[in-house]
Amino acid sequence: MPDAILATLPIVPVGPVPCPIVIISHDLRHELRPSEFGRIRRFVRAIEYRRAYRRASRIIVISQRTAGDLTRRYPTLASKVVVVPLGSDHLRLYGRNWSAPSGLALAYAHHPNKRPELAIGAWAILHGTVSDLPTLCVIGASQRRAIKLQNLCESLGIPRSLVTICGPLDESAYLDALEGSRLLVLPSSFEGFGLPVLEALRNRIPVVITPDPALVEVGGGHVTVAEDDSAEALARAVSSALVRDTDARRDAGASWAARFTWRSTVSAMRKILIAAT
Repeated sequence: MPDAILATLPIVPVGPVPCPIVIISHDLRHELRPSEFGRIRRFVRAIEYRRAYRRASRIIVISQRTAGDLTRRYPTLASKVVVVPLGSDHLRLYGRNWSAPSGLALAYAHHPNKRPELAIGAWAILHGTVSDLPTLCVIGASQRRAIKLQNLCESLGIPRSLVTICGPLDESAYLDALEGSRLLVLPSSFEGFGLPVLEALRNRIPVVITPDPALVEVGGGHVTVAEDDSAEALARAVSSALVRDTDARRDAGASWAARFTWRSTVSAMRKILIAAT
């Protein structure tokens, strides 16, 4: 008989269980941004997640942002909620030669909330005005979305050499893409944590974000934040990040990201499980 059950998503058995249940809640995007999910997925999550919230002895959340969203939405859960941040030390450290920076700016397209369209819009504004503008590499696009993004580039008059649209990458290819990046651009509409921010900072890669609460929280003051969710504001933030890119800023960001370790995450979760039994 187990001492406790740890559910890495808010999904628990339908019937009775002989021990306490601890669940991990990553975000409430399906409730707060329902347009980014299909009807069936929203329906299933509504049933499964709410049952898990009721039955859980403790609810681990990965950010203060998720804690706030959850307790505002379900005030009776406040006493169950514990914040345990994720780690960032799962990627190798690259030891890059910053005297010869590479020419990529990395963005994502594997979920609707990543909003690569905003990054492309910013590149259309910056094209011709920033002399050392890196090539924007958008990764994770499905075939259908890649076509739409390429059409957007053409409609905005962006040269093909300035924006590259890629499909999903395996782990090795993703590491290579990250290693070859001069900048990470994450204009997300909603995040529960923002792990790519820490992955980049840990490897001394400057980061530009939109003012999503979780991204701002995880960035810890070591990222460049756009004033709002417009392409114009993102373009200004990218330009600022390029100008302000110094060894001191990269070192400070790496030191901040190094605080987030998986050993700390696992240790905190273990203590919560022991306390629940």
